Amino acid sequence: MSFQFTYENYTRILGKLTDRGYAFALFPEALKLFERKKSFALIRHDVDLDLQGALKLAELDAESSVRATFFLLIRTEHYNLFSDTGTEIVEAIIDLGHEIGLHFNRLSYPEMNIKEISKACRKEADILGRWFSQKIFTVSFHRPNKLVLEGSPELSAPMLNTYMPLFIRDIKYLSDSRGEWKHIPMENEWFKKGMPLHILTHPIWWKDEDFTPIEKIVGVVESQKRLLERSIEKNMNYYIPHGKKSDVNGASI
Repeated sequence: MSFQFTYENYTRILGKLTDRGYAFALFPEALKLFERKKSFALIRHDVDLDLQGALKLAELDAESSVRATFFLLIRTEHYNLFSDTGTEIVEAIIDLGHEIGLHFNRLSYPEMNIKEISKACRKEADILGRWFSQKIFTVSFHRPNKLVLEGSPELSAPMLNTYMPLFIRDIKYLSDSRGEWKHIPMENEWFKKGMPLHILTHPIWWKDEDFTPIEKIVGVVESQKRLLERSIEKNMNYYIPHGKKSDVNGASI
C-alpha cells in the first residue's frame, strides 16, 4: 500500500499509537517497561541531513505529548551542530522536552574493533553532551555494518545503542529507511496486539506534501546552498549571491 510521508500522516501515526494505549518512552526506560509487559513505543529520529526538518518533527511530537530521541551527527558535512543555526535548532528540540543521542558516523573512521568503536563513541558523546549540557544515554550508528548489526552492548558501553537485541529483536523495529515503510506502524500485528514498538524516522522524508525521495534530497541540498550563500554574504560583503543585483561599487544591495 502506498504511504504518503506528510506531516499530517506522521501526526496520524502518533494519534493511532495514543488511541491504542501506547506510552511513549525513551531508550533507558525500555528494559523495565518491557519486563513489566507494558505497551510502549520508542520514537527515534536519526538526523542524517535535515536539522530544520528535525525541529519540525520535534514540534509535532510535542504537540502530541510525545517524548522522542533525536540522534545527531557530529562528524558530517551535512550540517553543523556548533554553528549559530545548528545550536539554536538543537536547543529548541531540547526545550520541547526531547532527548538527544549520538548518531555515530561509522564512515568517518577506518575499520575498527569493538573496543575502538566504543572509545570513539564515548569521545563524541562527551563533546555532544558538554556542548548542549545534556547527558547522552544512547548511540545510534549511521550506515551500520555487519559488526554493528550484531548488536553487542560493548559497541557503545557504558551507553546503550539502538541495535542491541532488546531494541531490534525483542521490541518490534519499524523504519522509514529510503523513504518507505517495510511495515506501516499501525498496520502490523505487533501494533494490533499492543506490543512494544521501536519506530525509526528520518526527518528528510517528511514534508508538508509528499514528493519522491530524490526530490526531497534535492530540496535539502538547495536549502543548504541558500544557508551557505547567506553566511558567505554576511561575512564577505563583496560576494553577490546569484540573482542579486549590485550597486555601482559592486556592493551587494
